[in-house]
Amino acid sequence: MWKHRNDVFHSEDNIVNQQRATALDRRIHEEFDMGLRDLPRNLRPAIRRSRLVEVLRLLLADKEEWVLVISEARRKIRRSLAGRRRVMWELTHPTPRPAVF
Repeated sequence: MWKHRNDVFHSEDNIVNQQRATALDRRIHEEFDMGLRDLPRNLRPAIRRSRLVEVLRLLLADKEEWVLVISEARRKIRRSLAGRRRVMWELTHPTPRPAVF
């Protein structure tokens, strides 16, 4: 009985897993639509248009991992760029220092 319940729970046909798969497929399409923008060079091959069908065919856990890796890499790049912009802003717009008498 436990094995049957476990098989149903982890099955790709499980309604919850189907909903997760649908949401992941949407995220995968969004990542591909963004293209190479904000993506480090080492992950750019993962976004080649020819790979879309291949990624969509992955198992649920593998899709989750793919989305996590790609989205986290984009997040890191964006944070890094935001930090660089802030530093440049601070260099070009120094805050006035109070006069010392």
